Amino acid sequence: MKSVRCRFSWVRMVGFSMALADAFAAQPMAWASKPEVVWQRTVGADAFMWQVEAGRLLVQWREDKVVRWAVFDALTGGEILTVTSSSHARLSGQWLLVATTPEGEKQMVVEGWNLETKQREWTVSCEDECRLGVVVDNHLFVSDGGAVRKISVPDGKEAQRFEGSESLSFRSYGNPGFIVSDGERIYSAVTHILFGLRCDDLTRGWWNYCDAGPQSIDAGGIYGVSWNFRLAVVGKDGRTHWTPDRSVWSNRLLRYAFNRNQPPAVHEKVLVVGGEPQINPLKDGDGIVPSPYLFAFDKSNGKLLWKVPMAAADYVFFDDKLAVCAGHRKRPNTNIGSVYGAYGDCVYRLEVRDGRTGRLLWREARTREKSFQLLSGDDRFFLLDGSRLFCYR
Repeated sequence: MKSVRCRFSWVRMVGFSMALADAFAAQPMAWASKPEVVWQRTVGADAFMWQVEAGRLLVQWREDKVVRWAVFDALTGGEILTVTSSSHARLSGQWLLVATTPEGEKQMVVEGWNLETKQREWTVSCEDECRLGVVVDNHLFVSDGGAVRKISVPDGKEAQRFEGSESLSFRSYGNPGFIVSDGERIYSAVTHILFGLRCDDLTRGWWNYCDAGPQSIDAGGIYGVSWNFRLAVVGKDGRTHWTPDRSVWSNRLLRYAFNRNQPPAVHEKVLVVGGEPQINPLKDGDGIVPSPYLFAFDKSNGKLLWKVPMAAADYVFFDDKLAVCAGHRKRPNTNIGSVYGAYGDCVYRLEVRDGRTGRLLWREARTREKSFQLLSGDDRFFLLDGSRLFCYR
């Protein structure tokens, strides 16, 4: 049989080695001072940072087979409140909203904890398994069986109830990372479809066949990476705005895989998304190859702004700078954080880069821990390194 010559090399197909990537990334430092560690503290095992809001940080961990949710002061690191929940929780202003099954009970409830008084102010019983959605205009959307309930945050009273086939899509992914809102619509990804549901009537809305996985949102649209590793940029009208230009691809036939476990980082005109360096081209197919790069696009038109060779596992903006955890994944983590990019045992480095140019400003080698994760809040970012929690500015 006659041999066929391909227009790509095996190195391109399997991706750069970490040693080669490190060599390419060794750029001169340009930042006069390194980030300051404002505070640090120790948390429990299998910890994960969920949310930063109104100067408060929500962290989850396991302790003696019990799941604990702690709220810390984001400025000082002081502990504000810790509760136990068998399911999940989220912050909303001065409130901690918790979905849980009380000990000895079979029925789930939603609890409202006032962070100023540190007291549980109300409890709402659920009819079935419930999931917390987004908070819009001081109202919490909760999926409860085949319905979605709109609950007033200050008093726990049900203000509205929605039932119907499209409402069911809202409860399919109840994690805050899969449901976002702009105050007018709620955006939820289900299977291969991204739904845009009106807040005042969840049975009406548009959908887009793109499956925008873990999402970010701003005034320009919704940004996510689908489960087939494609970058999805969808406007609030439900139309796909752009896909990466062919110049980003490995070659004319093969395209790089983007990190589908991490929401894109968005700041002003820049969208940053990591590649997936350990994909199996034979298993996943569809012309996808590993991509050990960190990409930055103009979020309005998809133009490639810069590309840095690295295996970036987590990345967040703080001001106009980009904090990056870069390293080589050895095995997936088993805790809930792995869904959002907290990888397993690894040797990695913490970097700060100029978000507009990708230029390296600062780098620090980190010790070997079970997992790591980044979360941003205004002018600072938070690093969870195993059971150690740091606040940088």
